[in-house]
Amino acid sequence: MGVVEEVASRTQVASRGRERTLAVHGRKVQLWEGGEGRPLVYLHGAGTFWWLPIHDLLARRHHVYLPVHPGFGATEGIEEMESIEDVVFHTLDVLDALDLESPDVVGLSFGGWVAAELALRHPARVNRLVLVDAAGTRVPGVPKGEFFMAGPAKARELIFHE
Repeated sequence: MGVVEEVASRTQVASRGRERTLAVHGRKVQLWEGGEGRPLVYLHGAGTFWWLPIHDLLARRHHVYLPVHPGFGATEGIEEMESIEDVVFHTLDVLDALDLESPDVVGLSFGGWVAAELALRHPARVNRLVLVDAAGTRVPGVPKGEFFMAGPAKARELIFHE
């Protein structure tokens, strides 16, 4: 088996994720879900907002919910998002619409920022928290970058160093 064939066979994972639309305060929220077990909400990063093989692995032990943030995919409501707090309130509304009181939460990159803010501001709504390469964390003495208002050049400056 050649290298390309081997990589292709390793990446072909049968997806168990189902896509559906959730209504939240009259707005459409694109949602992927799959698996069985304790609920786990996966908050995606800016680059991947669809079901991936990692979600299949998580779905072996959890019922995974992957709500797509406003401004990504088919989710509506980006015009109402002015700060990370707005995204957190939106996420609370999604949890309520899914009838999830305190799921486990995994956040990747931008989703990690949302997950961290959710856990800090509403700790009773998060059972366990996993942050993966979370954006938006604050370091004393370092100015906070404002991703919502940054243009492409400023966003690159905020995201990458050297």
